[in-house]
Amino acid sequence: MTMQPSLTTQRTLTHLSLTLVAGVVACAIAYQVMGGQRIDRNGILREPFVFIPLGYVCLVGGLLSGSGAALLALRQQLKR
Repeated sequence: MTMQPSLTTQRTLTHLSLTLVAGVVACAIAYQVMGGQRIDRNGILREPFVFIPLGYVCLVGGLLSGSGAALLALRQQLKR
């Protein structure tokens, strides 16, 4: 049994979306575990800043790929 290209693409986009949303959760947890914001003895703010933009990139990617998968599913339903 061979799958249609749109079904394979839809499944791939769904997996990508779920993986990226898991990345958002992982970034949020890592940010909290590493201590969030703190000020050292010299008055300098220290924070694991890389997790903030990385989380946003994963969020936007997850939303876009999820939207693409939803649009493919809707198109598939309308064809039937």
